[in-house]
Amino acid sequence: MHVFNNNWYKLLVSYYGIFQFFHLLLNTVYFLDLITLSSFPPPPEAGWQKQMAVALTGIALTDTAVACVSFFFIGAFFLRKHWSLLVGLVSLTTYVYGSMLFTYYTILNGAWRGNVIQYIFLYVVSIPLYVLFIYLIIETSRVTKMQWTLNRK
Repeated sequence: MHVFNNNWYKLLVSYYGIFQFFHLLLNTVYFLDLITLSSFPPPPEAGWQKQMAVALTGIALTDTAVACVSFFFIGAFFLRKHWSLLVGLVSLTTYVYGSMLFTYYTILNGAWRGNVIQYIFLYVVSIPLYVLFIYLIIETSRVTKMQWTLNRK
């Protein structure tokens, strides 16, 4: 598959690995209670509601699992395993879903007021992941169509 020879893909997959390493590190620090919800993510002026703290912890647990799956994807990608694209698509789909849920919860709770710069930063560093996500959708679709066509013959 040409995707394994494409330097753009390699760069995006490498970036995903670095991003998820720091994401996993941040979640580990959070779970070890070295940081609290009073500091990250930036809270609304009145602080986080108890239900919101539970929701954010659930997102962090999911993010931790996704980070582990993403490392599996990254390793398989650089070993040129054809199935790695599907694993990457699953991990990035879950990441995108968690990101949307995180956005919804933080906006709903008013956390963006007074913290816009911090939240925008979180999304700016995620842009390459969304680009990789779109590329993986396109590439997986292309490969699936090609295999389907070959199987029909």
